Amino acid sequence: MSSKPVRATSGSRPGKRRRMEGHSAPHSTIPLLNDDVLLEIFEWYITCRPEYRYVRGKARSVFVLRELIHTCRRWRHLILRSAERFNVGLYCTYGTPVTDLLTRYPSLPIHLEYRALEDETLTPEDIEGILRAIREQSHRLQYVDINAPGHHVQQILAAMDSYFPFLWHLYIMPHGRDNQLPKSANRPGAFILPPAFAAPRLTHLKLNEPRLLAEPKIFPHLPAIRELTLWNIPSVALLPPELLIDLLSTTPLLRGLDISFQFPGLPYRGIGTTPWHAPIKSTLGLPHLFSFYFHGAHEYFDDLASRISVLSLKYFSTTFFNRLPIPPGNSESLSYRFWKPLVVDCRSVMVDFTQDSVKATSRYEGGSMTERGVHWTWKLNSSQFDWQVASAAEFFQSLAPELLQVNSLMLYFGFERKPPEWLDVSEPEDWCDILRSFSNVKTLKVYWELRHDVSRSLMSNGVEASLDILPELRTIELAKRDFDASLNLLSEPPILGLGGDDDGGSGEEVFAHFIEARKGINRPVSIICRSRF
Repeated sequence: MSSKPVRATSGSRPGKRRRMEGHSAPHSTIPLLNDDVLLEIFEWYITCRPEYRYVRGKARSVFVLRELIHTCRRWRHLILRSAERFNVGLYCTYGTPVTDLLTRYPSLPIHLEYRALEDETLTPEDIEGILRAIREQSHRLQYVDINAPGHHVQQILAAMDSYFPFLWHLYIMPHGRDNQLPKSANRPGAFILPPAFAAPRLTHLKLNEPRLLAEPKIFPHLPAIRELTLWNIPSVALLPPELLIDLLSTTPLLRGLDISFQFPGLPYRGIGTTPWHAPIKSTLGLPHLFSFYFHGAHEYFDDLASRISVLSLKYFSTTFFNRLPIPPGNSESLSYRFWKPLVVDCRSVMVDFTQDSVKATSRYEGGSMTERGVHWTWKLNSSQFDWQVASAAEFFQSLAPELLQVNSLMLYFGFERKPPEWLDVSEPEDWCDILRSFSNVKTLKVYWELRHDVSRSLMSNGVEASLDILPELRTIELAKRDFDASLNLLSEPPILGLGGDDDGGSGEEVFAHFIEARKGINRPVSIICRSRF
């Protein structure tokens, strides 16, 4: 008799039978870890992943941590509760569904960044999300960096008429053709923060075309400001020195200051009855100011410089629209008193002549920032070569007593050849004044296009080498740029005497009389020619 096969049932499966006999499946140990241990593991994990790397001043988008957030409900709630520890927030930019995210993540801080990079444009949805975040979630807003058309900027600024307890970064810059508005001091299109705006933790503020005179009382509500940038101020009437000093007096922690006026703007002396040499009532100390950039009229800066004192300045740059003669050696000059402590430790100076400006810059090699002193730049916007040379001469002559430490001077020229209108227009005496200001220079670096101007100034009456001009000079380095042949050369050894040239011979020939004259008085000077410095 044949037996029928018996079908295996679920109760007869080997795995089921073993579990019933006391064998249990392995359990996960992750739930056994407390919250503090998990937070330490998450922090290590985020640090090790390059895509999670922290960018200074910006929040990590919550979407970057989606692998952790979407693992389980406990991890999600733990990370969102610890958003400040991991610098996690709603990072909103072009195309981000801001309106939806505000509801989905009601506790995360908000960062808005719309920088108009790579031809990106704001959509109506973007504008709607930005305005809703500002109006409805001001208590969550921490970082705003927006570069948008002017009419959108006005909408955004108008919406900021409330209290922002955690906002620390506010950069709002208009761009586009619609920003070319009249330069009237009272034009309605000026960009201004609303009177009700307040942000006690704001440390970085940058505004374009601000109309500050209308609401100067805004700044007392910004005591934490460390970086202040005011660009393209339409007129000095909107920000006279007296008002700027009042604003700066409310920012005791200020470390960076950038003031820029539109060119040419209104004449400084025509803004009212206050003369630019008004009596100085008191001097404002800015003990923490680390960088200072100014772009505007020379008279305005002189007035401002007479009213402030700095102790920790390391970066200083001025760009002037106009030339202001400064009597050589006049210790009472307003700007002289400000520049004096900044240039005293300088070892090397470069003077750069270009098509539209002349610029003098300090140069430091090696050493820490503390050891190198202040990195300063003086610049004058002018397309007239004679004005450039004369202005540089006035500037250096006023600071000559403080330039004794300079042992290297470079005269740079930004053209391959001089424009025809620049030939023989500068005064030889101006070049003498420039060189005479550097009495301890041992190395003079000259670009080829300036060789005749410099060689004439080194000779007294074109015959004798005067010792009142660069008496300690030991070496002249002459750079003749070969714009065709030297493009593929990374470095070249120095060569003596570049060959003859169509417009004036070799370097040795140009300075031959000066070199022979110095040799005759036991002050030998050598000349080295290079293709570049």
